[in-house]
Amino acid sequence: MIYTKLLNARKIVNTIPLSRSADKGKTIKYAYASIGDVKDEIKRVMDNAGIVLIPEITRHTMRLEAIKDHTSPWVVSEIDMIIHLIDPDMTPGSPGSEMHVAWAGAGSDWGSEKSLGKAVSYGLKSWYLHAMMLHSGDDDCDAEQDDFD
Repeated sequence: MIYTKLLNARKIVNTIPLSRSADKGKTIKYAYASIGDVKDEIKRVMDNAGIVLIPEITRHTMRLEAIKDHTSPWVVSEIDMIIHLIDPDMTPGSPGSEMHVAWAGAGSDWGSEKSLGKAVSYGLKSWYLHAMMLHSGDDDCDAEQDDFD
């Protein structure tokens, strides 16, 4: 049953190291888990738990933003996706053999088609970290405070 396999996956998942760092000016510095490290752990855990994971993009929007003093536009992609989790040991379509999770992702890049790949990667990364109750280093909404005065 897919729910039992997800529970087993949570039992074997490892903490993903915060192997990358970002410096957003003088005051905001943080460490985060790389997408490569997250994908390696997703593969290991899903393979060991016997879960097939298939992402499906159900909506994609792309917008171009002109940025002063840049010749290339800032390209932003937003996606909606369904993450299909399948227990291959069960008869397809039988109760408990599948789980389908609606999720979203966003990505951006200078003047290229890379924004779609970044949206898919971030969507998968954020779903996995939340589903497995893992900390990524870049998702602490309480850590950032904006001064609107």
